Amino acid sequence: TYNLASVIIDEQFNPMFNIDLTWNNNISTKFEIKKTRNLSLGFTNNQLIEVNSQEYLLGTGFRISKVPIGIKVGGKQRKFESDLNMRFDFSIRDAITITRRIGENQHDATAGQTNITIKTTADYVLNERLNIRFFADFVSVDPAVDSSFNTSNTKFGISVRFTLIP
Repeated sequence: TYNLASVIIDEQFNPMFNIDLTWNNNISTKFEIKKTRNLSLGFTNNQLIEVNSQEYLLGTGFRISKVPIGIKVGGKQRKFESDLNMRFDFSIRDAITITRRIGENQHDATAGQTNITIKTTADYVLNERLNIRFFADFVSVDPAVDSSFNTSNTKFGISVRFTLIP
């Protein structure tokens, strides 16, 4: 005999729809839709927990060709010339968790949130082994239930990537 505690169905359309275009004038645009749904039927507590989310992303980018940069290394001025790739992405993600009690006809929103995300990057390749990225990210979370608080996070910085084998 088998004892099943729960049955789970997990659906992910990641992405459900995606357009990513690069134009002749070095501009790129992106539009994306993602949807997920998770159903969990618990036999021990007679509950169906449903988690739905959808995300919409709109992005744009621009490439400036042959940008000269001078960096002082070891007392000597070195000049580099490479493309500068800039990107800006804006996304909104809504998620909601609904708990349904089987046999009681009671449905409660027990969790959920709306995330607003803004991401910007600027990439510059110094040579075939060294890449520098400047980035800034902002995330705002607005909960769907009253027991949670709004939060906002901002991070920014510089990332240096060194490749051992080009």
